[in-house]
Amino acid sequence: MDESKITYFLDMGVIVGFLVFTDSKPEIDGFALESSKFLEKHSDDSIVTCYSIMDVDLPKFMKRWKLMSIEIRKKIRDFDYKISDTNLLPQDIKRAKNILKLENKLGKERLNQILISIETTLEIRLDYLKDNVIKDVVIPEKEIDSELKSHFQAVTRNYSDSKVIASAIQYTTTKNKNTVLVTTDYKDFKNIKEELDSREPFDDYLCPEVYFIKIRK
Repeated sequence: MDESKITYFLDMGVIVGFLVFTDSKPEIDGFALESSKFLEKHSDDSIVTCYSIMDVDLPKFMKRWKLMSIEIRKKIRDFDYKISDTNLLPQDIKRAKNILKLENKLGKERLNQILISIETTLEIRLDYLKDNVIKDVVIPEKEIDSELKSHFQAVTRNYSDSKVIASAIQYTTTKNKNTVLVTTDYKDFKNIKEELDSREPFDDYLCPEVYFIKIRK
């Protein structure tokens, strides 16, 4: 690999934003528009992500999104319906509540149509992402450094994020030192370099630059 060229390493939030992007205003996902713009701008560049996202986190998200969307549409039809959290995570319920707020701006019918459209196109957009945007999937889960992962899990309190951060660090160290980790998650990704530098066992690792997708209003 030509290390003079930047490789963009995608976090989960950027991928989710791309998958659920619609032409509607306001956006269903706050980061959808800017994530999609970023990927379009860098479509000819080297873009990668990790196996922990593609093989584990993303399939789980796809299932939960479809369930969440159905629950939201039930709520749209019946104000008294209570969204079931049986197969959803707390962040899914929070996302559902935020989406329901759009009913006041879009109207019930338009919001329902958008949700149905996303359900229909989710797999299509994922296939497009795999075939045309992401150039490579890197760092199999079994190759993630367990100490690196454990350290960042303790810091972020997020198992999925810890695997992504560890994978990005390992990729930067072994494949391309000019790697930029692209994320929507400022909270858990803001202090990666400081945390990496704070532990002597990680002295040989290189830290990627971190680029935060921001919502532009």
